[in-house]
Amino acid sequence: PDVEGICIWDGPPPPESAQPSTEIDIPVKVKYAVDYEAWMNIGVYDESGVLVSTVKYEETVTGIGYSDYTFKVKTPNVEGPWRLKVSLYYGHVEGVDSIHKECDEWPFTLIVSSGVPGGVGVKILSVDSPTEVDSGSEIEADVNVEYDLPSGSKYRVSILDATSGMLIQTSAEKTAASHDFETFNFQNIFASIQPQDGLLRLVAIAEYKTDGGWQILEPDGIREFSVMVHGSTLSPGELPVGTGLQPPPLPTDMFPPPPAGFDFTLEVTPSDQEASAGKTVNYSVTVTSNVNASQPVMLGLSGNPLGSSASLQPIAGVPSYKSKLTVTLGNHVQPGTYMLTVNGAGGGKSHSKTVTLRVKELPDFTLSISKPEVRVIRGHSTSLEVSIQPLRGFNTPVSLSLKNAPAGVTVNFNPASGVPSLVSRVDIRVDSKMLPGTYPVTIRAAGSSEKEARIILNVDASREESTRRESGFPYGLLIILLLFLAVALLIVRRRRGRPKPVAPSRYCIECGAEIPPDTVYCPKCGVKQQ
Repeated sequence: PDVEGICIWDGPPPPESAQPSTEIDIPVKVKYAVDYEAWMNIGVYDESGVLVSTVKYEETVTGIGYSDYTFKVKTPNVEGPWRLKVSLYYGHVEGVDSIHKECDEWPFTLIVSSGVPGGVGVKILSVDSPTEVDSGSEIEADVNVEYDLPSGSKYRVSILDATSGMLIQTSAEKTAASHDFETFNFQNIFASIQPQDGLLRLVAIAEYKTDGGWQILEPDGIREFSVMVHGSTLSPGELPVGTGLQPPPLPTDMFPPPPAGFDFTLEVTPSDQEASAGKTVNYSVTVTSNVNASQPVMLGLSGNPLGSSASLQPIAGVPSYKSKLTVTLGNHVQPGTYMLTVNGAGGGKSHSKTVTLRVKELPDFTLSISKPEVRVIRGHSTSLEVSIQPLRGFNTPVSLSLKNAPAGVTVNFNPASGVPSLVSRVDIRVDSKMLPGTYPVTIRAAGSSEKEARIILNVDASREESTRRESGFPYGLLIILLLFLAVALLIVRRRRGRPKPVAPSRYCIECGAEIPPDTVYCPKCGVKQQ
């Protein structure tokens, strides 16, 4: 504090990782400068405001100084970003006054993860997306990953339709810096326009490339998630429209009252445009005032197609000024003629201008695969089917091909091209020397437009190879030990088979009787032997 107060002076370090269900320490430094005995309490809370630290310090401070605190928190057993905040309150009399300034709150993020299995790959920690959207609305998703890769390796994330396997969006490639965390943000994914509620199943796939082709850490590099899509109820002949743009609120005390006779005009050009789904159109909005006055005019929009996004830049200004209206059509926008209405309000006046947007119905096709994930033993093959179906009278040839095939994978299409409706058998053969692992295989369908579907290919070693690899027993060493034991046994047996040496017979020098070796006196006559 510059003059007086209490602030969190040094909060937790930048985002770190911790194991699930583990107690960790959170260090915090507080600085105070008060000329009274101030009460203070400080704790660690989650983003919902629930206290997660095992203690909440409550004490009084006075004068100028620092206090260091260590909070113990237990991480959840769910992996992913855990957003927390250190929060501090203080005052003169507890229960009577309470002070909480901007510097009394320190947000931070803790990554909860058990690590990347095997120490190499990209692991999806979590996917943050809306649980429900309206039909035709945009879906924004954040895919949080952890990677452990050789420095300089490449990695990326893709979003696919879980039912058909069709590729929706692929992120830009990123370069790994050994071990770290990353969030991939996906926008402009639009829910289909449908009359009834339905579940949209999507899947995120994290891929990485070290010194060869793209690979997937299975199963940790794959995460399925779902979004409930609410159906739109329309009258016959009615087109579904989006929420539009609402003009921003204007503080009443920011500008002087409008002068007498204040008014403005609104023009939007061009008056008529045509575009197909997936395209972007722009309009120019001109706001002109009839008098020279600092009176703002706020803009808004209504009537844009459901499944589109719109922006007005700027959305407000003091006339005269120009604004750019941009409408981006989603891939599932329903064809038809839409009336876009630009509204302007300011100085007690309001005007609107309507222009036409014709969404064309273009012929197209869909691409789907029978099995989004297959498993094959290396040296063998597997098969699946690819289906291409026409939309809106599509009747031109479509050719099938493999995009960026992993080394050691051969794919054959039968047939490789044709006019939809078309079902092609896809035979996938894996070389016997291909390393076991999980690989992405991308099938491309090219006609008047291009579409892609992605297959997750799991390559396994044979059962005999797996048994040898899993046991890990040193058979070579066993053979050497057995040979050594055999030689040792043979030596022992040979030694046991040799006859024991027999001492020569001795006889008494006096009486001639046989006497034992080393005997000094004859046991029969008693004469000393020489």
